[in-house]
Amino acid sequence: MAFCLLPKKDSQKRNRIGCIQHARKEFLLWCALVLVASAGMVSLAMPGQAKAAAPVILAWDHVRSEPPDLAADPPHPAVTVLSPTWFVLSGPDGSVGSKADRAYVAEAKKRGIRVEPLFANGFDPERTRAFLSDPVARARSVAQVLGFCRSLGLDGINVDFENVFDDDRDRLTAYVAELARELHAAGLRVSIDVTVISDKPNWSACYDRAALGKIVDAVVLMAYDEHWRSGPVSGPVASIGWVERAVAELAELVPPGKIWLGIPFYTREWEEVPANGGWQKTGARALSMADAEARLAANGASVSWDAAAGLYYGEYMKGGKRYRIWLEEERSLALKTAQVEKYGLGGVAAWRRGFEKPGAWRVLEGLGKRKGPEELPAPRANLP
Repeated sequence: MAFCLLPKKDSQKRNRIGCIQHARKEFLLWCALVLVASAGMVSLAMPGQAKAAAPVILAWDHVRSEPPDLAADPPHPAVTVLSPTWFVLSGPDGSVGSKADRAYVAEAKKRGIRVEPLFANGFDPERTRAFLSDPVARARSVAQVLGFCRSLGLDGINVDFENVFDDDRDRLTAYVAELARELHAAGLRVSIDVTVISDKPNWSACYDRAALGKIVDAVVLMAYDEHWRSGPVSGPVASIGWVERAVAELAELVPPGKIWLGIPFYTREWEEVPANGGWQKTGARALSMADAEARLAANGASVSWDAAAGLYYGEYMKGGKRYRIWLEEERSLALKTAQVEKYGLGGVAAWRRGFEKPGAWRVLEGLGKRKGPEELPAPRANLP
């Protein structure tokens, strides 16, 4: 908007002409800027208005004994961060075990991908309590993690402390603050994984989400395992209503731009037997996207869209048992990743690389330009 200050002693006519000419020049200059900006040469953002960063797309790499060969099995170009499961708290004294691989880091850097390995507590609440209660042990682990980051040329750390006693909440927050202080001083990014808010002991109240959100650079919401392997009933790994409620609840505690939405590249096949006039869950196994669809197709299962869950669902009978699968695929992922735009989240984190179908990346690589869920292909099982 142009403003013109009129000298008090000039004639009104002269002033009006001067203002019109001045405004015309400003208008022509603005038009030129618009044309230049449309060519991608300059930004028209107002002063102090930050340009929105592209969403982070993190993929966890589950490392067993042998490190993944990124040269032979490269990540999809949509991936901006790789988080191999390299580091674990191996003892209450703060010692940190490592499966790090320099060739992995070098190949990722060659592809322009950040490497921010996962640092876990081994899901051991007793070990974690002893560790968090010992200042010397905490300092030892911070020094070791920082040393790994420097020697390997890492870009950050993803903290994954789970199954922590609820009353260790403040000690966990204090430790994350100590770790983040040293890593930030070295120019490294720190993220922490948190569960969906629930009343499950050791799995929710142990996280002071609001405090952690002020300490770390990103809070990764593990919005999966709605129905877990050892749980009492069968059900989806991540129904859309459950996911969105989890995002909304966390966004009340943590700035949305700091939240990365954890999404599943896996599902589960549930086994049930007749019991008391109904069905009783007796087992569960994790399956990749492709394996889940293949099992339904091999057993002649029809698949239908479960609108309430935001997932395709199929079941079949075998040996007097019922097997049920809620599929994770392109359409379900599109519904989940739509939360990134809806809530202004900072990105997504996928568990885990290797379990996805190629179509999953078509959903993630857009994140703003992608097709809507109704435009994506249905899974490869028998549709009604």
